[in-house]
Amino acid sequence: MKDRLITLLGAGLAFFVMAVLMVPPPAPKEEAISIPTTEDSGKYGLKTAWRWFNESGNKVISLRERYTALTTDARLPSNGNLLVLSLPLRVQARHLELQQLQEWVAQGNHLLVLTAMSDWPEWAARSNVSSIHEVFDRFGFGYGIDEHRPKPKPIPKKTRKPANAKAKPVAEPKKKEEPRAPARHLLHLAPSFQHPLTEGLTAVQAEWLDSEGRNWHLTSNADTAHNTLVLMRDQEYHGAALWQARAGEGNLWVTRFTDLFSNHRLSEPQNALLLRNLVAYTTQGSGYVIFDDMHQGLSILYDPQTFFGDPRLHHSLWFLLALWLVYVMGHTNRFMPVANRLGAPRLIEQVQILGNFFARRLRSAAVGQRLLQYFFNEVRGYYALPINGEPVWDVLRTRSNVDASVLEHAMRLHARVVASKSINLVTLSRTIRQIREQLS
Repeated sequence: MKDRLITLLGAGLAFFVMAVLMVPPPAPKEEAISIPTTEDSGKYGLKTAWRWFNESGNKVISLRERYTALTTDARLPSNGNLLVLSLPLRVQARHLELQQLQEWVAQGNHLLVLTAMSDWPEWAARSNVSSIHEVFDRFGFGYGIDEHRPKPKPIPKKTRKPANAKAKPVAEPKKKEEPRAPARHLLHLAPSFQHPLTEGLTAVQAEWLDSEGRNWHLTSNADTAHNTLVLMRDQEYHGAALWQARAGEGNLWVTRFTDLFSNHRLSEPQNALLLRNLVAYTTQGSGYVIFDDMHQGLSILYDPQTFFGDPRLHHSLWFLLALWLVYVMGHTNRFMPVANRLGAPRLIEQVQILGNFFARRLRSAAVGQRLLQYFFNEVRGYYALPINGEPVWDVLRTRSNVDASVLEHAMRLHARVVASKSINLVTLSRTIRQIREQLS
């Protein structure tokens, strides 16, 4: 009875320790937000565009791997494809990935970059902000804001007051106004000039958060020679809203609004027309439209955080722990007597056993041939000769420190081995060892 009580206490303690280690601390619950993926049906999702392309017969792919899959996917043609990328990225892109993406675009593919520079939705605040700079820098572009700041007012010169001047009453300090929460405004983007992408367009709609900049510019870095075209500007502030740039044989289109083709914007005819013109201009009916879901959190790759955060894993572990506890309580806790273990063979015994095995199974000529091949290769490696197991007697004859009689004896043994005649392996091994000692 005492043994079972001790077993129960030990099992309970082990169960408690495992529970403490396995159950993670409660994380703060985050409010569900809309993310630019093909599975998100919320405000900023791209599910509407995905379904539209599928139903209209366009070739479309949801990319849920690294950018290396763009060159390894057998379905994709070598050029004429369009990748839709939303910035900032939630999953960091590796340096090699961005390099392969740049090479893929330079081969004649195209990239649509939807950046959150002016609308900055909630999902962008939870993403990797530095990814915007990393992607632009990889393609040789820089970005910034051209804000017109008001000129400072001139400071009035101090004047001496007359002695009989009366002092003005001191006004009560004004109460500081509470900061106003950023508001979102609807902007209309109009074409800057005639272009195949803006054919039939008058103005598309986009949302601007007034805490963000509105006069952005996209320029090439000093070590690149990209020319950028401003295809569209907002009618309210005349800020650039959609740029086009060349990257090798491909094109880049960059917009500062991520909601330009989102679920709630594609209901606008002008926004849908712009997207249709873009797809028709880039794919020419044979390329694919590719949505980058991988770097927004939808991946088919192994993710340790997702794996260990899966509740199915926790349920399985709880079940195994409960099963183990039942086994400990129901099975006898008395151990069987330990059987005597056989002593491990010594090294010399292992060598003898292995040697007897080879002696029974192999002919002495075959063993001698392999010994000589190892010896020849060793000499060849020392003199930087090809390692092919061929004899090196001519090389050994040139060495004055090698005894000629020992060398002749080794050559006779080699001749017997070549003729498949039996030899004394001990004698051959000693002869090879003598030559090695003389060479060293």
